[in-house]
Amino acid sequence: MIRHLGGFGHIASLSDPILPHRPDLNPSAPPVLTAVSTPFELDAHSKWWELDNVIQHILVARLGSSPQMLLPEEGADCMARDIYDVLWANFGANRRSEGMNLFLELLSDTTDLRINESE
Repeated sequence: MIRHLGGFGHIASLSDPILPHRPDLNPSAPPVLTAVSTPFELDAHSKWWELDNVIQHILVARLGSSPQMLLPEEGADCMARDIYDVLWANFGANRRSEGMNLFLELLSDTTDLRINESE
């Protein structure tokens, strides 16, 4: 959904390589405003943040309370990329095997408890 909305750049790392043939996948940053910014620049800045807010909503709307506690406080000056980075660091693919091991451990502990209770 994020790619469909054209918001992939909002979660892409700024250190990712630029792909000239796929501008939709390139990292995106909010336009910088100055004291003499034009109405076009102000509009581009506003639209960038509007899309970033949509992407933030997509990232957090269905999270449980535990993952939400890891995120920056509401009202904090953060971008969708910041939220994505926190989520990836804690729940990304590199954590999948750890999560599966924890699940299996909890499952075996629960099974052990049921066996002990029936004795």
